Amino acid sequence: METPLEHTFLHRIILNHLIHDIVFRNLTPLEFLRFARTCRLTYAVVQTFVKRCFNINNLLSRYFTDPIAFRLLQARTGTLIAGSAALQFFDRTTYSNSKLALYVPRHAETEVLMWLVEHGYHFVPWPGTPSDLDEAIEFFKQTGFVAGIIDEPMTTHRSRVLQAVYGFQKPSSVEGEPSIKIQCYIASFGPLDVILSSHSTCVMNVISYEKAYCLYPRATLHFHETLVSGLNPSPGRPDALQKYLKRGFKLIRGLGPDTECKFPTRKRFMGDSLSWTLSLDMEGVDTRFPVPGTDTTLSHDPVAMLSWKLVARRPPCNDIEIERGLPTFSKWIYSNPSDEPWPDRWVASK
Repeated sequence: METPLEHTFLHRIILNHLIHDIVFRNLTPLEFLRFARTCRLTYAVVQTFVKRCFNINNLLSRYFTDPIAFRLLQARTGTLIAGSAALQFFDRTTYSNSKLALYVPRHAETEVLMWLVEHGYHFVPWPGTPSDLDEAIEFFKQTGFVAGIIDEPMTTHRSRVLQAVYGFQKPSSVEGEPSIKIQCYIASFGPLDVILSSHSTCVMNVISYEKAYCLYPRATLHFHETLVSGLNPSPGRPDALQKYLKRGFKLIRGLGPDTECKFPTRKRFMGDSLSWTLSLDMEGVDTRFPVPGTDTTLSHDPVAMLSWKLVARRPPCNDIEIERGLPTFSKWIYSNPSDEPWPDRWVASK
């Protein structure tokens, strides 16, 4: 039986959320997850903190008045969140005037873009492209994505994996604040292909309607290091890397004996033990929708079934590649609609 002193210590100090927030905000996820292993009580305390701190609806409320409606859109279409918004979610930070980056399967292009318009966003065309959204959609379907047509940071991805990129914005509800901006990447093959073609690993974090995945958590969240892509530099990539330097990230330009723990080279799967995976609050998110062309409903987002691997090239080439694989059944939403095999590689400079 607890004494009055024990009761006070437990409920006013150990179980005090205000104290948790002060302590844990100065710890990296690796540190507070290690702390959770010390005993059952600390495990429960950390789990409560994680659930409270990593609230996806709080992040989405910056961009949408109804975050649940957007997550239902994600579930219907396979749309993923990545880029700086996903990094901010995991890193518990806020970048001023940052954009929400959405990665959309091409079969869902029109549905997602029109949903944004219906929820208060207006289309912002790139120079040299049609100002009408319907005409812009048709323009990109006919011409495809043209590298260089869009300024930084949109050209930090390979044009091969992109069908189109669209910009949207709406006025902020806070007077004097900049407009809220969203950029939609329409994938030629699948959303993860675009994400894995990013300038470096710190933005390789993925948020689906049900889970959030940090693919390189030790490097990204504990050491604040990011492995730089060895792809042919795009016009926007130098500025993008400089931006993350200013945000406190160290640029890693190759793999060595001391990088295996941070950038593992074994075969990887979404949600594996080397990732940090958070299950999101699913209250109000009804996902009973059919797979296109079937009567079957999915129990999980198909992105959970994808895999990739860092592979060192043979000498004399000193680059590193990421090769991606996926099961056949998820091709309807995350892969090339054709049945022809195609390679997907992401290269890191050494």
